Amino acid sequence: MEDFSIWNPVEIGTGTCASWNLGRLRLWTERYEQEWHLLPIYGEAEEGAEPGFAIRGKEEKPPSADWRHYLLRDGPWATPLPVMMDRPLIVRPDRALVLLPGEQARFFISLPVWFRLLIGKTVVPESGRRLQEFPVIPMANAWFGDPVSGELCYFIAARLYPEFEQIPYSSVHAVCPLWISNESDKDLSFDRICLHTEFLNIYRGTRRFWTNEVSVLFKGSDQETRLQPSKSAPTLDGAAVLVSGSRKLIELWHFKKTFDLLKQFTGF
Repeated sequence: MEDFSIWNPVEIGTGTCASWNLGRLRLWTERYEQEWHLLPIYGEAEEGAEPGFAIRGKEEKPPSADWRHYLLRDGPWATPLPVMMDRPLIVRPDRALVLLPGEQARFFISLPVWFRLLIGKTVVPESGRRLQEFPVIPMANAWFGDPVSGELCYFIAARLYPEFEQIPYSSVHAVCPLWISNESDKDLSFDRICLHTEFLNIYRGTRRFWTNEVSVLFKGSDQETRLQPSKSAPTLDGAAVLVSGSRKLIELWHFKKTFDLLKQFTGF
């Protein structure tokens, strides 16, 4: 079973320094009477190191001009929360794919979450105020679509898994079940997928975090695809507990461009 303890609320006293280790991201914090100080540091993940939280000595505090100071009297409870990224995500699969007319396929994609920090006077997360949020893995910016109607996204390379059991366990990733249906009379060829993660919730299962299931309906190269995120948790791994809601309401969803080939892709 994956250890989700890194997401537990923690009490941080005045004058105390602490840090969260999230693989590529190490987030330092220090609490004062009416201030919270944060320092995100990105580097290579240490081999074999597990995500975790620890109270640190003052002598361990990294000297840096990048410390961010927040005037906030609330405390002493700090609650970390996994959330989806704040922009769409372009996923480059590990292989170019062709879906024949009338065919349907399901894949699972492991998406890195963002780390949101809530500060409150009690242990109840709903009473906390958002201090800041950071991606656990830094991602490149990329443009998807044409110069006029396209949009700014993040970009990652990821494997499309046919079975979710094949995905390595991670407490800083959420698994997205993706259904793709080709209802056109043409082959659907693509090596880029644009996921609108701002419409996705995060749920907690027995061993993993999950997002809503996303269905993508393709009707032809001259048409935009129809995407429909489910409004409920996937029926997998006991994913019944809502951890964080989407940034945008699913009801605001509309037709979007989803697939692209490298030769049609701006910026690559």
